Amino acid sequence: MTAAVIGSRTTGSFDEATDLTFTYPSGIVSGSLLVLHVGNDGVDEPSLPTDWSAGDNVGGGVVQATTFYRIATGSLSGTFSSTLAAVQTGNWECLRWSGNHATQAPDFANDGITKSTTPDPPELTVSWATGEDNAWAAFFSQDDARSTNPVGISGWTDGFLNVQGSGASGNVFGLSDLASSVDVLNPGTFTTDRSDSWGTFTIAVRPGVAAADVGLVLPRRRIYLPKPVTGW
Repeated sequence: MTAAVIGSRTTGSFDEATDLTFTYPSGIVSGSLLVLHVGNDGVDEPSLPTDWSAGDNVGGGVVQATTFYRIATGSLSGTFSSTLAAVQTGNWECLRWSGNHATQAPDFANDGITKSTTPDPPELTVSWATGEDNAWAAFFSQDDARSTNPVGISGWTDGFLNVQGSGASGNVFGLSDLASSVDVLNPGTFTTDRSDSWGTFTIAVRPGVAAADVGLVLPRRRIYLPKPVTGW
């Protein structure tokens, strides 16, 4: 088994909006796992996009962190949408995982709402079989746009790190990923330069099923034996 990897991604931001539009990553085929991460200020979480499943949400009166996921049944392209009940400012990142298990939903764990300069994604234990080559992602959403330099988790690969908005009306967003065969993982912390309220997620992605896990099936072959020799 080989750990799933991020095959492609799209990112974006929105200012004082209620109608949110997201772009599908490239290369989506049947079995592709898509995970959408949305961070926004305020009290409202984004609505569930059509044909997607709810991952999880953590939020308070000042900030929201939300995840959605979808296992594609065919190719997808273009855009999809969501709405907020009131105008909000925020960021988003949509990941297409490659090499993932074609039927297994990702696992999620969240933490928040806490105020500090170190958004801290929680420890997560996978719900499937132990000893697999898992892939991991973590993201945070922090209130206030007066932070200027979000930093990813040390030792992980950085994704989208962005500050959107201005002053107290804004959102700080960050995502990092890691491949690791462990079954339990505590990611470590992001860092910002302003103490404010945040919500975080840890996400685990199961690898695809290897040939050894499903058995090897050989094609049938017809065997011809030589005819007996007669007339000696």
